[in-house]
Amino acid sequence: MTLITTQLGDAVGVQYAGVRDLSEVSSSPRLTVGVMVGKFKRGKFYQPFEVTSQSLRARLGYQPNNLDYMAVQDALDAGMPSLWVMRVPDVSGIGLDCAPTTLSFPPTTIPNAEFRIYYSVDDGPVEFWEYNLEVFDMDYLFERFFETLDFVVGGGGGLGHFQFISQFTPSQISGAGASSVEELNPRTLTLHLAPPENTAVDVIELVFGTSVSVHSCAVVNFLGI
Repeated sequence: MTLITTQLGDAVGVQYAGVRDLSEVSSSPRLTVGVMVGKFKRGKFYQPFEVTSQSLRARLGYQPNNLDYMAVQDALDAGMPSLWVMRVPDVSGIGLDCAPTTLSFPPTTIPNAEFRIYYSVDDGPVEFWEYNLEVFDMDYLFERFFETLDFVVGGGGGLGHFQFISQFTPSQISGAGASSVEELNPRTLTLHLAPPENTAVDVIELVFGTSVSVHSCAVVNFLGI
């Protein structure tokens, strides 16, 4: 007679534990890769990028009331190790304030003097930057000006909200476009005529004759703000 038991051990026979009904149990494996498409405060527009629990706020920006952000956070909290995110632009924002502009002016040789550039960023206060120029041209002056601004700029094709390009004629101050951005963050740089009490040479009056402004769409490939 054949020995039938649920735990055979070293004996000769048949080990049989009966039939288990698993017809109502899901056999799907646990998800380890997820993809989310949505609108977020930060992140690339031009390709998907990976987000983990540790990098969530840095990569997407903290938006506790954004349903797309909440969905990503819920997936990571549920145990998913990472999530691939494809950011899509907010149409309402791009149409209104994402039109970058370029300001051009010819290279200008200027005498030795003390110069001032009055400027403002967005709705901020008008400030001035001053410099003692010694036998340099206007390109050099604007390059020094951009180096001291307290918001992200780039020079000579570098990264930033605005670029000053002096390798070509005419020289240009241009705003960044939205083709490859990390954070859609429109900015406006306005160069003002000097007030009557100004005693230095007014650069904007000398070059443009009137107040001018340049608009920018975004920080290009920049995650530091």
